[in-house]
Amino acid sequence: DWSSDVYSLAVSSDGKMLACGRGSGDVSVMALGTSRWIGHVRAHHGVASSPVRALSFHSNATLLSGGDDNHVCELDVAEWAAQCQPGEARTPHLERFSAHRGWITSLIVSPVDGTIVTTSWDSTVKLWNGSTHAHIGSFKHTDSVWGSAFAEGGHFVTVGADSQMSLYTPKEPAA
Repeated sequence: DWSSDVYSLAVSSDGKMLACGRGSGDVSVMALGTSRWIGHVRAHHGVASSPVRALSFHSNATLLSGGDDNHVCELDVAEWAAQCQPGEARTPHLERFSAHRGWITSLIVSPVDGTIVTTSWDSTVKLWNGSTHAHIGSFKHTDSVWGSAFAEGGHFVTVGADSQMSLYTPKEPAA
């Protein structure tokens, strides 16, 4: 649905793709070099509208999205872009996994090791293996968690409706 409100944006690290998360649950992707829309795909859906509140490129080829359906979706945008010709509609491969019991409010990917961090209206922060999507850890706020950001060295910060800003330090690899 091209007329749906845009809730979230992400640009690939190479600056070649723009992704928009829409109120309809769709994810739209544009090739910035040509200003051509590659297309859109219904990524998040439920009983009602499931807005896409969070987007993050995992690499220049993979886009992650989080929405009100409590799921994370992974989309191979490089393959999708390579398959689509101008004006052609093609549905890309989409992988989904259940992540939270409430809306996903932010989603970031560690530049150090590819760990995915999701935050939610359900007051939790969850960590996921970037390759397998296996759940590897959880943290809790006392109210909804609204945002997250990575800092140098793999540290990340979360903020929430509990007026708290929490800093997390990654575990050192086992010897």
